[in-house]
Amino acid sequence: MGLSREVSQATIIDLPAGFTSDALQDEVKKHLASSQKGLAINMVAISFIESSGLGALVNTYKSCDSNGSRVVFYGIQPYVSQLLELTKLNHVLTTAENEVEALQTIG
Repeated sequence: MGLSREVSQATIIDLPAGFTSDALQDEVKKHLASSQKGLAINMVAISFIESSGLGALVNTYKSCDSNGSRVVFYGIQPYVSQLLELTKLNHVLTTAENEVEALQTIG
């Protein structure tokens, strides 16, 4: 998929519209195999998400959490933000407005 890039002590994954759960999990596995301490996921291109996409976000969180890596989702569009609120995932997932804030949150 090749959507990830490394900056300071974090990996950034730029999710494209229509991303697949498998593709995201492949990128997360690459991150977990690296020495980076945090993962920032850029969701600016995601204007719509369905249940499988929400599941992929939760799986990403769980994978990172169980491996001691912090994950922050940023650039969340209004529709996706509403879904996160409706499903209460906004209380589970760490979010940020932009890349700079996400990287600061990771530390």
